[in-house]
Amino acid sequence: MGLWTGFTPMTYFCVTYVACGGILVGLVIRYLNALLKDITLGFSIVLAAVGSMVLFNDVEANPMFMGGTALVIFSVVLYGNVLKERINRWFGSGASGRPDETKKKL
Repeated sequence: MGLWTGFTPMTYFCVTYVACGGILVGLVIRYLNALLKDITLGFSIVLAAVGSMVLFNDVEANPMFMGGTALVIFSVVLYGNVLKERINRWFGSGASGRPDETKKKL
């Protein structure tokens, strides 16, 4: 009996899927930051639960779930606005995406 005995194509798919997810998390942390990863993870959990409600009808939307969903969506919107402000501060608010060049140099 070898290591790969009993593996089905679905097993290979699941292992590949989780491995790709791990690589994606590593890329997000490397190029963005851990806070964005956590917010994205929370939002993906909410999307998975809502998708499960719609497709399989196996999750009930109780008040605790609705409150948690509202908090996650609020944090995504709030962090999105913070990112927008930082980008505008870093690159200026001009349409060209360059810093404001109207200031005079001394």
